Amino acid sequence: MGARCPTQSIIRVRPASRHSLGLFVDRVIDGDTVELTLDGQVRPTRVQLLGVETPILGSALSPEPWAIEAAWALRSMVEGEVLRVRWAGDGEPDRYGRRFAMLYREPEGTLVNLELVRAGLARVPEHHAFEEEPVFVRYAQRAEALERGIWGERALVREPDPVPPAQGAAPGAEPEAFMPEPPAGGFTDPGKPADASTTSNELLYISRSGSKYHRATCRYVTENSQQISLADARAKYEPCKVCSPPE
Repeated sequence: MGARCPTQSIIRVRPASRHSLGLFVDRVIDGDTVELTLDGQVRPTRVQLLGVETPILGSALSPEPWAIEAAWALRSMVEGEVLRVRWAGDGEPDRYGRRFAMLYREPEGTLVNLELVRAGLARVPEHHAFEEEPVFVRYAQRAEALERGIWGERALVREPDPVPPAQGAAPGAEPEAFMPEPPAGGFTDPGKPADASTTSNELLYISRSGSKYHRATCRYVTENSQQISLADARAKYEPCKVCSPPE
């Protein structure tokens, strides 16, 4: 299928004009959906991560391969963390009631959406058009080339434990979203590479006139920034103090 996930319905996302600061995730629904409570609201708001599409978690009996890993990867990155939410457009729901956003983990500024793509746990849907799309696509292509996650030959085979129906639920009622047990061996936060080999695979960027190198998610990276290897970056440039790339 490739790094892009095609669809017939195109959602044109306007540049973000609204940020929400200091938020915490109440619940992770699946690999690309969370619930969080906004200021002045009593009920949590369901938010879909912009620019990513992870395998479908579905019910306890039928998760798609890598759906469990994606959900736990997202949970490991956001649980208990302070987040900055950058809403797509004006932040209001679309005609289907969906709200899309970029999630940044503070204070280091890790773009959670992009880390899922980099770890090979998400595709980039073609029905999203957004500012960082070229960077997301490059990371997805690299994950595919390295056969990470959903792009590898190994498909997760797991017999999940059956989930009993909720007490008082009507027969045949749709089961609530669930969070399964972590994948065997646990899951390392993809926003915090576990070893040097993982770190060295990260895409880094420099500007034509700058003296520092940056992560792809850094606010100083533009369409005119040039890609650079970690070895070359170390030899000629200093790491950015804002995005804290590997040194």
